[in-house]
Amino acid sequence: MPQFLITPVAVSAIHDKLNKGPGKIGVLIFGVILIIGATYAGSGLASDLSTVHSPSILPFLLLGLALLVALGYEFVNAMATIGAADWCGLPVSTTHVLSSDIAGTMAANHSGLQRGTVRNLLMAGIDLARGMVLTGFLFWAFNRIF
Repeated sequence: MPQFLITPVAVSAIHDKLNKGPGKIGVLIFGVILIIGATYAGSGLASDLSTVHSPSILPFLLLGLALLVALGYEFVNAMATIGAADWCGLPVSTTHVLSSDIAGTMAANHSGLQRGTVRNLLMAGIDLARGMVLTGFLFWAFNRIF
């Protein structure tokens, strides 16, 4: 089995790169993208509210706040799930975690979880398991051959 050698110089260079911040240009690009996204979302909300003939937009602001709280919950839940799987050394897929979080929330609220969505989630899990088995077999086979 081939051994990969990493010299101390290479480790030091990688360590130095990982300890550096994103840099001014990276922060600037992120800020511009964030502003463009917020402007796009705000213009969409403004166009949606333009057809409403209500004296108050408070219900819509509360709805937006509730959606932000729900999005924050999904982020924290996914982060905790992925962190726990990483800590245990288990393989994890962010797509599967987030989609199953959303499906679980929809099922708990009885808000119309569709059979097609459940089928797609189950098929994705089966595909992940098949990929793991195939990868394990190929690793075993190549270790025997080489």
